[in-house]
Amino acid sequence: MAMSSYDELLKQVASLKTENNHLRKELKDNSSHLTKLENDASNMKDVLNHIQGTFDEHEGEDGGDLGKETGAEGYAVRFSSN
Repeated sequence: MAMSSYDELLKQVASLKTENNHLRKELKDNSSHLTKLENDASNMKDVLNHIQGTFDEHEGEDGGDLGKETGAEGYAVRFSSN
């Protein structure tokens, strides 16, 4: 009976090691994915800041009336002329 308990414990240990390895790999993959998402978010923030700066420049050149345009048509007309 003691041998059977020992064998069961060995099987459980082997199973736990396998699960541990799987979880470590998953954690590493998730960490890599999170880093990629953080980099993407940072890049998008940089692009948005650049677009906002460009928008502000155009607004300044137009005497501030660009902001008075309404709807997508106003943007299409304003930016297609450049």
